[in-house]
Amino acid sequence: MVSCSNTVTNTVTVTQNVPVTNTVTQTVTVTTQPEIDYKYVDEMTYETKELNIYRNKGVIDKKFPVRFYSETPNIPYVDINEFYKEFFGKEYTLTKDNYMYTYSYDEKNYMKYDIKNDIFYVNGLDYFSLSNYFISATGKTFLKMYESKSTPRTERIVDLTKYSIDIHGDTSLYVPLTFISTLSGGGMLYNVAYNTKDIYVLDYNNALNNRKTDPNTGLEVPEARTLAYYGDDYTDPIYDTTTKRPKDLIDYTYGQLCFDFDVLRGYTAQLLFGDNALISFGLDGLLDAYYPKIKEALLSDDKLEYFYGYKLLFIGLYDGGHTSMGMNPESAQHTVEEMGQQCKDLYDEYVNRAQIKQIGNIAKETKKQMGFEIDQATGFYYKYDNTTKTALVGFDTFVVDYDAWNKFYNENKTAEEAPVKTDTYAFIRKCLYKAKEDGAENLVLDLSSNGGGDTGALCGIFGLINKGKASLSMNIVLNKFRETENSLVDINLDGKYDEDDITEANKFNFNYAVITTPIAFSCGNLLPSVLKEIGVKIVGQRSGGGSCAISVSTTPDGLLFVRSNDHNLSNARGENIDSGVPLDYEISVIDGNGNLDLSSLYTFDFKAYFDNLNQQA
Repeated sequence: MVSCSNTVTNTVTVTQNVPVTNTVTQTVTVTTQPEIDYKYVDEMTYETKELNIYRNKGVIDKKFPVRFYSETPNIPYVDINEFYKEFFGKEYTLTKDNYMYTYSYDEKNYMKYDIKNDIFYVNGLDYFSLSNYFISATGKTFLKMYESKSTPRTERIVDLTKYSIDIHGDTSLYVPLTFISTLSGGGMLYNVAYNTKDIYVLDYNNALNNRKTDPNTGLEVPEARTLAYYGDDYTDPIYDTTTKRPKDLIDYTYGQLCFDFDVLRGYTAQLLFGDNALISFGLDGLLDAYYPKIKEALLSDDKLEYFYGYKLLFIGLYDGGHTSMGMNPESAQHTVEEMGQQCKDLYDEYVNRAQIKQIGNIAKETKKQMGFEIDQATGFYYKYDNTTKTALVGFDTFVVDYDAWNKFYNENKTAEEAPVKTDTYAFIRKCLYKAKEDGAENLVLDLSSNGGGDTGALCGIFGLINKGKASLSMNIVLNKFRETENSLVDINLDGKYDEDDITEANKFNFNYAVITTPIAFSCGNLLPSVLKEIGVKIVGQRSGGGSCAISVSTTPDGLLFVRSNDHNLSNARGENIDSGVPLDYEISVIDGNGNLDLSSLYTFDFKAYFDNLNQQA
């Protein structure tokens, strides 16, 4: 580690109460910012190598220069400016004041690196990463962005020595590739990964618009760069268990994992480790206090032991579905009991939580048995009951067909040509017109088997019900500010938002309700939250949460994982919605024999329910 000779350190004893065990006394080291020493020079020796970049399977795109420093010979370091130019097409202004390096987007948004003391300062990380915002910039769609507001940002200061992250500099700044890639991926599921051999561009959400030629049509179509796309080429060096893990890679891998979940994660209410415990102690402190066997495995030089600890770590980090391993390597053969009672309890709770997700499959099968005509890929269906004047509209995912919408608007297609089979907004829009034509009085959105998806589709649905306006909010934990995005929805599909769209929206004057279950997760949880605030009724079983946006990350040795990031979706009051949306009416799903029976969700008498509400009013 870089010496911090003039760092002031104070040791204090803190007593914390955490939900997973009894009171624990912990020693915490508080580090204050050192005085600036203008004589400091980074004299670390290094070797420069050029690594292959893969953007297409089996094809070396080009070489990229990295440094391997003498104290960390297995960790590739990159020039930040060169990294951003190569992988993001961006450049930032660098100013150097002896050992303080500052990359500026503007005066208020920057990253600062103190290379002598390994301290990181950041304000406005979103300006140095791919979008975490609700509205995608991938293409022209039915959404018209008109306003984005945010409260003032707060500078975040992180002591990187706590995470075994060294930073270096001369005329440029050099940081570990995994560190800057983790900071930069944002919410577009993008990551520049190092598999201990080469560099791979992982682009799960096709943020950089990768294309391929369809052999059947000859047309260019989107193609994401996923783990499955690269296959064994990516995973073989990572899974090779014939060699020991080097000490520098062990320390940095563990430190980077702790950094990811201490600094770059939002707040949830479902973390098996206990969200308050993670916030209070940090990941390293939490493992030390309660799960030392997991930490021991993570710091092992044996890959099989390390992989086992990695799996148990992500069991503890389970937060309902957003945080999970993207790779599941073979590992040492242990029973969970051998890892201690606390690990066994953790595993048992994980199994119980995971079983709840089976409700989604049961919901789908129940609707199938009841004769619902459902698209198996999307869960789309429309069902009208003339007796109760109720239209049920179901969908299992929020998806935006960006290519179809680009073509729709570019070719000036008619509203009848909207992509109703592949796009959730287009489908719901069509269903609302159909419900009006059928004479429906009640319109019910069925999210009983919906696991989430694209917030762009959610905004469109919100606008259909809210006179063409959609307002969504999130709290950004890293820099402690709140962002609200307001969008206008092109309801008549003429390419703009105006009074004609309001006229169309006024036609959809139904009594609205949403059916939720614990499967209604992420966007399936956010939609009922925002609709409840405009008077829509939420019925069924409480939704499943999932309040954070997500990012794709990799460990420094290449293991892929998905995590809840620091962008927390919220209701209009800024409150965390990870515990689910409160119900207006609970529908029992237990039959007379005590068995689970979801059919009651779909046979509920919404006419009687709304008639009763109207009488009370």
